Amino acid sequence: MPPRAGTCHARAVDQTAGSADNEAVDCAGGHLAETVYVGQVTGAEASPPVLTRSATGASAAGQSRLYAKCDQQATAYMGHVWVDPRLDLRVVLPDAAGWQAGARWFRCDLVQREPMTDARLDEARSGSLKAHPLPPLCFNRDANDTWNPVTCTTIHTGEYVGAFLHAPAASDPLNADSDAVFQRCYGVAAAYMKVSGSRAEELVSMSAVYQDDFEFWPSGRRYVGCFVVADKLVNGTVAGRGGKGL
Repeated sequence: MPPRAGTCHARAVDQTAGSADNEAVDCAGGHLAETVYVGQVTGAEASPPVLTRSATGASAAGQSRLYAKCDQQATAYMGHVWVDPRLDLRVVLPDAAGWQAGARWFRCDLVQREPMTDARLDEARSGSLKAHPLPPLCFNRDANDTWNPVTCTTIHTGEYVGAFLHAPAASDPLNADSDAVFQRCYGVAAAYMKVSGSRAEELVSMSAVYQDDFEFWPSGRRYVGCFVVADKLVNGTVAGRGGKGL
């Protein structure tokens, strides 16, 4: 049976799913993935167009189309931009057996994951992301420059403020033109904090982290996450405060 949007799954898959992986569980209970959209692959590929690092040609174009659709539909499903360091948006396709049997669906899954770690392991959650959105994400840096997530009601120095979709790039923008990346992030921060861009630059410093590794940019995954760091301890989210407390 094809998957359905608005369903949750006890297990999360990276790229392909068999019939057992499409079995739904109650979103109110524990689950690992939430399907936000289901569409149809319209190309003539002989095998599922799975994601690969540093893809080129038809492979990159095919995955980019699917991801762009998932990106659009995930935001529509959530009612706000879905991008968050704690979420992974996955394009899931039929496994080889299903593909050979004629299945051409693709599903768009949101999976919660550990933020600010290299492993970024999947995390179980209860409740639909649509009905129970994630709270703001704040963090503290320790002596080893490790970012440790905390609730924003805890004293902290940093906060995730949003993301932007970078234009296609042949070389890593944080190496080639980091100033341009940070300027875009200051624009994101200004909107989040409800201050001018110049005021945001006065109040906080900026860090930028890719939502997905740069090797996946040719396949459309080009979101840049923006994180502000204050020079003083902050209590509460900086969202909409006009710079108060900074």
